[in-house]
Amino acid sequence: MTRFSLAAQTWQFGQTRRLPFDAPAVDDRAAVARWLPATVPGNVRLDLHANGILPDPPHIGSEWVDAADWWYRVTFPVDVEPGQRVFIRFSGLDYRAAIFVGDDECARHEGMFSWVTVDATDHIRAGMCRLAVRLWGSGALPRRNLSRRQKLWQAIAQRLQNSWTGVYPDRSATLKMQMSFGWDFAPRVLTTGIWDDVTCIITGDTFIESAGIAVTPDGRGTIRMRLNTHSPTDVPLALTVTGDDAPHTFRFTIPPAPPETTRTFRLPAPKLWQPWDAGTPHLYTARLEIPGSDALSVRFGVRSVALENRQFRINHAPTFARGVNWVPADIFPGRITPADYRDLLTRAKACGANFIRVWGGGLREKAAFYDLCDELGLPVWQEFPLACLFLGGAPQSADFLALLRQEIGAIVRQLDAHPSVVVWCGGNEFSPRRNRAVIRTMARAIAENALSSRPFLPASPAPGDAHNWLVWHGKAPLNTFKRERAHFLSEFGLQALPHADTLAAALENPRTGWETIHGDTDKLRHYLRGFLPDEHARPPALGALIEASQQAQAAGLQLAIEHMRRRKPRTGGVWVWQFNEPLPAISWAVLDYFRRPKLAYEGLRNWFNPVLVSVDFPVGKLWRAGEVFSGAVWVVNDTAQAVGGACRVRLDGRDIFTETVTAPAHSSVRVGTFAHRLAHPPVEMTATFGADNAIHSENRYPLHWRDTPPAPWQLIIRRWLADRILR
Repeated sequence: MTRFSLAAQTWQFGQTRRLPFDAPAVDDRAAVARWLPATVPGNVRLDLHANGILPDPPHIGSEWVDAADWWYRVTFPVDVEPGQRVFIRFSGLDYRAAIFVGDDECARHEGMFSWVTVDATDHIRAGMCRLAVRLWGSGALPRRNLSRRQKLWQAIAQRLQNSWTGVYPDRSATLKMQMSFGWDFAPRVLTTGIWDDVTCIITGDTFIESAGIAVTPDGRGTIRMRLNTHSPTDVPLALTVTGDDAPHTFRFTIPPAPPETTRTFRLPAPKLWQPWDAGTPHLYTARLEIPGSDALSVRFGVRSVALENRQFRINHAPTFARGVNWVPADIFPGRITPADYRDLLTRAKACGANFIRVWGGGLREKAAFYDLCDELGLPVWQEFPLACLFLGGAPQSADFLALLRQEIGAIVRQLDAHPSVVVWCGGNEFSPRRNRAVIRTMARAIAENALSSRPFLPASPAPGDAHNWLVWHGKAPLNTFKRERAHFLSEFGLQALPHADTLAAALENPRTGWETIHGDTDKLRHYLRGFLPDEHARPPALGALIEASQQAQAAGLQLAIEHMRRRKPRTGGVWVWQFNEPLPAISWAVLDYFRRPKLAYEGLRNWFNPVLVSVDFPVGKLWRAGEVFSGAVWVVNDTAQAVGGACRVRLDGRDIFTETVTAPAHSSVRVGTFAHRLAHPPVEMTATFGADNAIHSENRYPLHWRDTPPAPWQLIIRRWLADRILR
């Protein structure tokens, strides 16, 4: 009963010629001219760079890598006693692979997110295991095979869409990380490699291949196991559940025949897993043990989740989502570490976020990501790997739907026990109506593989869920956000220049490949104008541009977040696009690649405070002396307790509004209004809410900026059409 990672073993890799993926014999290891040191988990390009074959950065000018195929190999000792069995598990292969143990091919696999487990027992020689993986370079990825009708529509629709995303892009023929095909915040890097863990597992005659567990708040527990057994007799199984309270042990007997079996039990008075701002994220560990043969531990939490009238209810309590959109933390997923996840997720919680949307153009992240979300009490909206098929759609062939069922089923099994994963979503920005077979296949895969109950959203956006890109892509004024009426606002944002040190590092250090991503300069200039001190002055210095772009981003995010929060319970959540980025760029991220915060990240600490004091007033106007400055004051309370105190609003340090209020639990309260005649143009308004010398919430509103003029009607119509096309 031993499980150990193969990451510390001495791996090698080498280049070989392209072979058809469906060729009957593909063992051409003898044709590899040179074997070089490799790192697993990792990536072919990173290994080529480490061996001095690719320059820094390794994704620039390296397209030849995709035209070749690649081998990875390792030989390691295995201490096996008579009667024991040996299995090798790959948690993530990118993207097409053949697995060999010794001289025998044990598996041929397509897909980035499903696990692959091979039985190596009969291939161990003299206590050594010789493992090799053949990876097809990304030039061998499947491509779309369009019908005559689709070709005609593509010719028409591409002119209408006029977008880099494509109508029927070849990326949609795969379930590979869509971002790797090139995105508006990431370069095209068609990764190839062993990107997630590889584990060696030594067992007795019965191997617990996988296990899922679910416990309802009333204590009804279900455990489902996949067993790989050579036992001719019944198999005894002990389940021990530990948490904050005393351990509970349950014993079962499993007949030798079924590869999958389900058992039920009752856990008395379980403690609930709660989001961090609602309580303690209690966790349990279930240890399954077949004496003398195998053991496996699964961590889980007990909670309920429902989506009622576009309101999340976790453990029956309304949960307003103050969320951020998560994209892969690196263009090379193989080098993302648990420390990276911990740093980024801790920063997300620190700024007040209580919901993470894992965007459909990215990954099923590594296990450490979800483990940390469980521990930190961060709910996760998990999307499946489909993104941005606006006027077209995904393939409908039997082969693609079978692959979809495989990959979605695997993702569901891997993540099902994590209490932090509270909603499945089919993916990002595609039409469920035009992809009915895809949605049916996803729903079927969830039903077949999930033990825990969660909502399933066919896609985002969907009815009631908006991606508001009138601002930015539509060049609409920032105050357009105040007209948003959706229940969920799951994408919105503005690009901003990163910190000066990040810019300097990106421009001076070739590792970043900065020249491949430099933002949308036309729209950046459009929103900068209202924040630069004097547009008639000479060209502003770099520092002024950085500050103005970050002020514009912060102003837009503040407007949208506070507007959505004031509208609760008619709204259920707001997710900032985007939280992080996969390499240095001028992007929508509020934390840059080097994790230097932009002004908006600092502002989120106030705007995402569970208790928010907010002022609704005419924004983006250059005020003059003698005008009446007016607004309404609100207190928003996302907590489960009533909060009372005094609201105070100041204009340039002078009180213009004071009122005492009690905000009930889960409420939004309009405290009152003010009207103040200006003696001079104001610079800044501040608001506080507190009691007994303790500030529950504070907020500030710079008043020096002016909003942009209304958007061109052509862009407004285009965004309106885009929203309806996705339905």
